[in-house]
Amino acid sequence: MALVQPGDVVFSYAAGKISAIGIATEKASTSSKPKEFGSAGDYWEDEGWFVPVDFKMPPNPIHPKDHWESLGPLMPEKYSPLNPQGNGLLLAPHVDHLFDKRFISFDKSGGLLISSILDHEVLILWKIDPKTNVGAFSQ
Repeated sequence: MALVQPGDVVFSYAAGKISAIGIATEKASTSSKPKEFGSAGDYWEDEGWFVPVDFKMPPNPIHPKDHWESLGPLMPEKYSPLNPQGNGLLLAPHVDHLFDKRFISFDKSGGLLISSILDHEVLILWKIDPKTNVGAFSQ
């Protein structure tokens, strides 16, 4: 997040589709956790990253798996944000935070593993389906 610069393209990806595309309008800056989060993430530090983005909604969501022939060659071999099944992994900073703090992880088949200490209200508020499967990981 700290590397985001004005003019960078940002994709809003969830549930197997890109539902918005935006342009960062400013550099990333530190910011307090939004009040709208309420008690979600009470165990987080108050300060995090904020990037203003001017998002536009395409008329129809884009399903990356439908365009893999074009997208695949652009993806890195290791730690790719997408795979041929169209699954994205940890593109959203809030999910990345949960992963980094070991509140969530993934099994070999791509199933979501959830820590017993994670407040499930966080999953509900952020629309993270506990049954999520991102597809099997390759070695």
